[in-house]
Amino acid sequence: MPTLDRLQTKLDDLQGEYDLLSKKLRSLRQARRLETDVAVKLKLDVQIAETTEELEQVEQDLDRLECQIKEVAEPASISPSVNLDQLHGALLKLGYWEQQRSFKKVIKDHPVGAFLIQGTSPEYGQRWLLNRLALETSRSLEAKVVKVNLGRVSSRTDIPALWRELSGRVGLGRQSTPTEIVEKVHQWWQTQNVLVVFYDVHGTIEDNLRDLITDFWAVLANRVSETATQGNGFKLLMFLLDDKGSVNTWNLTFAKQYDSTWKPIIPFGLPNLTEFSSDLLITWIEQQSDVLPTAITDDAETMVETLLANTDNGLPEPTLREICDLCGCNWYDQEDRWLKL
Repeated sequence: MPTLDRLQTKLDDLQGEYDLLSKKLRSLRQARRLETDVAVKLKLDVQIAETTEELEQVEQDLDRLECQIKEVAEPASISPSVNLDQLHGALLKLGYWEQQRSFKKVIKDHPVGAFLIQGTSPEYGQRWLLNRLALETSRSLEAKVVKVNLGRVSSRTDIPALWRELSGRVGLGRQSTPTEIVEKVHQWWQTQNVLVVFYDVHGTIEDNLRDLITDFWAVLANRVSETATQGNGFKLLMFLLDDKGSVNTWNLTFAKQYDSTWKPIIPFGLPNLTEFSSDLLITWIEQQSDVLPTAITDDAETMVETLLANTDNGLPEPTLREICDLCGCNWYDQEDRWLKL
C-alpha cells in the first residue's frame, strides 16, 4: 500500500491541477459570455465541454485519494462492504422523486429560481435533498455559495439583523443596502453558478421572510431575468429550508405547480417531505442490487421491515443512516463529503 506521504503528495498535485482547470473553465465561460462571433462561440463551447470533463475526472480522482488517505491514516476496524462512491450514488436515487421532478422542470427552463424545502422535522432530510438538488445544477457543486441561518441571525422582530448578516456573507460592509446586496450577487451570477441557502426559515417571523423575498429575491430574480438573454449558462438558485413544516401555512405566496404562468420572483414550494414507504424501499433495493451487499438484497421484504422498525416507520435521514450501517459505512464519517451545503 502507498505510504501516507506519497498519497498526500499526489493529492496536492491533483488539487493543483483541479484549481488550474477550475480557473480555466471560469475564463472560458467568461470569454464565451462576451464573445459575439458565432464560430468562436462554438469553439469555446467545445473547450468548455472538454475542460468540464477533465475537471470531473480530476474530482473523482481526488475523492478516491482522500478515501485512501483516510484508510491509511485511520484504519477502520471494519472496512465498508461497498464502494463509498457507488453507495453515495445509490442513495441519491432513493426517494424524493416528486421534489426532484418539480425542481428539474423549473431549472430546465429558467436560469433563476427559489425553492422551499419543507418537512416537519430535520429527520426528513432537508439538507440531504438540498445537496441532491444542487448536484442537478453542477455535478461538482462548483458554485458561489451564500449560507445564512435565519434562526440564528434574525430575532422575532429584527429584520435589520438579517440584512447585516446577508451583507457580510456576500462580502460587503454590514451596513450595505438590499440594492447593493442584489447587485453584488448579480455580478457573481454573470461568471458562475450561485446558490443562496437560508436554513431554519421557520426560526424567523412571517414579516421577515416576506421582506427577504420581496426586497432581495424578487428584485434579484427580475434583474437576472432581464439579462438572461445573454445566455451565460449559469444558474442562480435560492433555497429556503423549513425544519418544522410551518412556513407554508404563513400568508406568503409559494407556487405549487409549475406551468407557463410561473415567474421566478415567486418561490416554488416543493412537495412536503414524507416517510419512505415499504414499496419504495423494496423497489430501490431491487434496482440497486449490484451496489448493495447481499445481506440487504437477499431478502428485500424482510430487510425493509427491519428498516422501517428501526427508523420510525421510514423517516428519510434515519433510513439513510441505517442503510449506511448495513453497508459497513458510518453516515457521520461521510457527512462532510456528502453534505457540502
